[in-house]
Amino acid sequence: MDESPVVVLGSQSILGSYDTAELPEAAFQSREVDILPLSGITNPPAVEEKLLMLDARLGENSPFHEHHGFYVEGIHKDVVVLPKHWDSRLVHFTVADGSSELYGRTGLCLDPVDLCVSKCIAGRPTDHEFVAALVQDDIVTVPETLEPIDKYGIEWPPTYDSGNDAGTPFPDPPPLHS
Repeated sequence: MDESPVVVLGSQSILGSYDTAELPEAAFQSREVDILPLSGITNPPAVEEKLLMLDARLGENSPFHEHHGFYVEGIHKDVVVLPKHWDSRLVHFTVADGSSELYGRTGLCLDPVDLCVSKCIAGRPTDHEFVAALVQDDIVTVPETLEPIDKYGIEWPPTYDSGNDAGTPFPDPPPLHS
């Protein structure tokens, strides 16, 4: 992509903060890695070609996917709802084997709390399972998750057409214990 770093926006961004051995199984089940080139934040229209290239080369059902068992999806920032100032809390991730330095690549992963806020707003059953597993294992707490919302508010993308006024409640969270 002739660009470094990239931002990991989906559930797999949790791996920038925690090793799989530290996480509940529900936290790393996704086979999709949502990637946004950093230029997608500063100049969203210019990133379209890069997103298409990511999907073609590394996307679902690509040879990469078939060989590695996971795939990369290039996504626009406007499909993700996050707390304001999320970009100031990004977790820098480099691969321990030194290849990050060798190739000059760094992943910027969502802070786990910002990730959980995003998942709660998205509100899909798998998102609720993901957040509930992290809360149950004390990786994040409910008060921590509410803090950036209370302190900064939500950064509603211009394409988001519901729930963006201050009076709209969040979806009901799943029960923490079955």
